Amino acid sequence: MVLFAHNFDVFSEKIVHSDLDLLLLRPVSSQQLMTSQKLQCGFLLNAIFALSWLLWSLSLLPEGFPWMRSLLIFIVVPAALSIFYSTRLIFCTVALLMTRAEHFHELYFTFFKMGQRPDHLYGPGIRYIILLIIPVGMIASFPTRVLVDPTDSWALPVLLTVAVGFLFLANLFWPQSVKRYITIG
Repeated sequence: MVLFAHNFDVFSEKIVHSDLDLLLLRPVSSQQLMTSQKLQCGFLLNAIFALSWLLWSLSLLPEGFPWMRSLLIFIVVPAALSIFYSTRLIFCTVALLMTRAEHFHELYFTFFKMGQRPDHLYGPGIRYIILLIIPVGMIASFPTRVLVDPTDSWALPVLLTVAVGFLFLANLFWPQSVKRYITIG
């Protein structure tokens, strides 16, 4: 939220107001400028509370928590962040192909809210969608599994694979969409 929330929230408006046109003239990455121009430092307090709550929750686990596993946070948080960034970028990039894509973003937020719940709550069809098609379910469920369940040996490799795969896909989708945007404009 600190790094990307505001930038993705105003993405469509930047397109409508032709801000992307000016960014495309600069000799730096237009993707980077569109997605990380402003930081939302107001969310830093939320991050501190979330980390405190996580550590408190882990300390309450009935079988205890091997605190060396908490070092996995340095792996799972960047992986979850890359999934958030890439899925949000793909949905926002659709604004390059359509004039107004606000309703498309609402669809993303619907899936995002579903992804904040444990994926075991859903049937196989919805679970497949929120874990592999639009992998927002991996933002919360899989990092939690990696931290809490040491017997789940496939959660970390799947999380890392999906994170790298969707980041790669988003970085392929952006230049193709920008090319289409330039030819339409």
